[in-house]
Amino acid sequence: MSLFTPYFKDSISVQNYIGVNDFGDSQYSSAKDVLCRLEYKTQETLDSKGNKVISTATIYARFSIYRPLS
Repeated sequence: MSLFTPYFKDSISVQNYIGVNDFGDSQYSSAKDVLCRLEYKTQETLDSKGNKVISTATIYARFSIYRPLS
């Protein structure tokens, strides 16, 4: 158990991107509920392409909730 576990009072559903099916539609894994902490705060951050974007929430979890596509 992590020291931060008592602070994970929120829950989100996570569906990981799998790829594209034969029809060209995006495919996702089954939804998994994850305990986390949500902090609502507006801040400027960078997206995966390095562009500046505005974030309105930050999610803290015990593990990475997404896998980067390589």
